[in-house]
Amino acid sequence: MPLYFTPLPPLLQMLQSENETLKKTLDKMQSQLDASLDAQEQQRKVLDAINRQFGDHLHSLGQLHNELSAVLNT
Repeated sequence: MPLYFTPLPPLLQMLQSENETLKKTLDKMQSQLDASLDAQEQQRKVLDAINRQFGDHLHSLGQLHNELSAVLNT
């Protein structure tokens, strides 16, 4: 006995179509979110590197200040 598929009611067809559209939209949004998070992580790494360099420069300036103070106070 062959299997016959009964046609889906129009409302069910519409809901399945909408569900597929929503799944595709969700996948696209997840992909965009992942890309944004990756970009944010890269920006954080750059800012961390700049912050370290800035800290190193401040430390060097502090040492220079101490040396100049020592020279001026002798």
